[in-house]
Order: sequence, then structure tokens, then C-alpha cells
Amino acid sequence: LGIKPSCLLVSFHVMALRILDFSDVVEALGVACCDPCLLARLSLADQHLHGIISASGFAVRLAAELGLPGCNTLEAMSLSMAVQKLCGQDSKNHLYFQYGGGTEIRRETRPLIHGAIALALKHPKLQVHVDAHTGRGAPPGIAHRCSIKRSHAVVHALMAKGVEKERLSFKAWGKQVSTVWSEPEDDAAARAELFFNFEGKEFPQRAAYYTLVPDAEKPETANLLEADDDEGPGRISQAAARFLRQAGVRRTSVQPGRFQRLWRFLRKSLAACACLVAQWRQATAFIWACCIMPSPPQQSPENTDNHEQAWQ
Repeated sequence: LGIKPSCLLVSFHVMALRILDFSDVVEALGVACCDPCLLARLSLADQHLHGIISASGFAVRLAAELGLPGCNTLEAMSLSMAVQKLCGQDSKNHLYFQYGGGTEIRRETRPLIHGAIALALKHPKLQVHVDAHTGRGAPPGIAHRCSIKRSHAVVHALMAKGVEKERLSFKAWGKQVSTVWSEPEDDAAARAELFFNFEGKEFPQRAAYYTLVPDAEKPETANLLEADDDEGPGRISQAAARFLRQAGVRRTSVQPGRFQRLWRFLRKSLAACACLVAQWRQATAFIWACCIMPSPPQQSPENTDNHEQAWQ
């Protein structure tokens, strides 16, 4: 026909772009592709394609076709698929610890930490949440403190690889969940569960045993900015927050950090009072020694002469 190959390639390229002008074709391509990242790159190829792919309804329809309800953007779809792949192993979204009070993440579940770090660095708006648990056989006080240390271990492991602490939160459940779930009491009970929050949606879907705990008994969500220290103000803040909830005070009107600041202020005030009391005692003892104690008796000259005669 006398047509150059380069001209044929250009004509095929033009025809392909004209076919992609139809929104139905683009949506069918998105379902067949199943890769939101490639669709985002495709939207950069042409202005008309960008208008179709970046439309609000396109991502919603595509998410419904792919079985990803609740995802309103391509980024949310990509994150949902990545979390499904990450938590599709036998350990799911669980990080296991040594049963009996261990607070160090076991080596076989560390790939979940590495995957969570990669997702957090790839999606700057992603929030990571940790739910820490103990077995039902743990004593009540030890169970709560152990779950706090386990959640801290996970949070510090994420922070060590560059995840900001403002994007991390945790709940220390103690044995509140393990006493109501139907899972065996073994090493799997000593665990923490990872959840990813993006655009108001949580990945993966939370297990049903969390609904078995009454709302009034559920612990407060915390982060390292408001974390409980080792001396116990966290127990006081949780008890005060529980009392305020029972009294009808809304959570929005009371900030958990205020309890921590109040506890530190009282602790410093008591330390200062103790120092003042100690200084006052030292001052009164010095005054008593100098002014009130009687001086030793002095010998008269007659007594001195009698002593000299006795020695002679």
C-alpha cells in the first residue's frame, strides 16, 4: 500500500486514544486491569482520560465491581488491595509475643511490621492503630500493664523506621477481649493486632469479638503523646474518664492529656512540699541546738582548790 510503518503506528495510537474517549471502555479496562496505580498513570496520558478517571463516581463504581466497598478514591482502593495481600497470611494482621508476659515481637511475625512500614511511608495520610491483648489467664493488673508494653513495642518498632508518632495510636485491652472470644488459650492469645485507617475507613475489617465487650468497659484510644508512664497516672486518667462518661460528660469536652498534666503538677508540688518540710526540720534542729540546749556547768574557784588538795 505504500504506507510507512511509522504512519501506521501513529494511526493506531490515535485510534486507541479515540476508543478510550468512551467512559464505558475506560471502566471496563479498569475492571480488567485491577490495578489502581496503573489507572492513575493512564489518567496522566490524556486530559480527557484524566477527566474520566478522576471523576468521583468512577472510583466508587470500580470499587463495587472489584469487591472493595467504601473506597472512594483510587488511593483507597490501592491501599485496600495492599492490606488484603499483607494480611492474607496465616498470621493475618496479628503480631505475636511470648505467652506469659513477653513484650518482644516474635521474629516470625515481623514481616507484618515491615509491610506496615512500607504502606505508611507510601501513603502519608495513613493512620496505623494497634490493639494489644493478653491471655485470659493473666492477673488483671498485670494484664493491663503488659498490653500497654506490647502496644508500645509495636509503636516504637514503627517509629524506628520513620513513621511519625502523630500517625500512630493504640489501645491496651488487657484480657477484656480474650475472656469473651472463642479462641484457644495458647501463644496466639498473646498478640497485638494492626489496623490501617484511611479516609475514614479501617482496613482490614475488625473481628466480631470486639463487639462483645460493652462500650462502657472499652479502653480509651491513646498515643505516645498522651501515653501512660510507669508510675500509674494512666490508671487514674482512665478511672476519671470512666467516671465522667457515667456522669454524662462528653469526651469532646475533656481531653485525656489534661489528666496527665494534672498528675505531673501534683507530683511536682508534693516533691516541693517534701523539700520544704525537710529544710524546716533542719532549721528547727539547728535553732534548738544553738539556743535552747543548756550550756555545761562551770566550776567555782573553791571547788577547784578542793580538787587540787585532794590530788595532793
